[in-house]
Amino acid sequence: MWWILYFCVYLSVTVLAVVGVFTLPQYSALAFGPYEVLGIFLNLSLLFATYAYIFTRGIFEAGFWKCAFWGAVFLIIVWLLELFVLPQYYMAILMPILQTRMPISDLERIICLIVGLPALYAMYRMSRSRS
Repeated sequence: MWWILYFCVYLSVTVLAVVGVFTLPQYSALAFGPYEVLGIFLNLSLLFATYAYIFTRGIFEAGFWKCAFWGAVFLIIVWLLELFVLPQYYMAILMPILQTRMPISDLERIICLIVGLPALYAMYRMSRSRS
């Protein structure tokens, strides 16, 4: 029951975020960098993993989920390093491909991470499934 409620909330937040990003003029598609596109694919893969985990559907093979899981873990680690450890403009100089172009506060990053952790767990469980 809680997983279904979480999936509905996560789906609605993801849809609102994607629609909002594409419809607001200050976030035009031309302002998208590689990190934003990667973030959209990460959110969609987390959403599919949550769906597959809740409703026991075999959407993709376990190898795909394993690669997607470790990619998500890498991005979360980079995000946390940028947020808490590295100097402010370190990522822009060292790895500009992982620099976000959209303004997002530190609190919003923490909230996104906390909301996405159950989906990351679902992705982990899908990577361990015997399909």
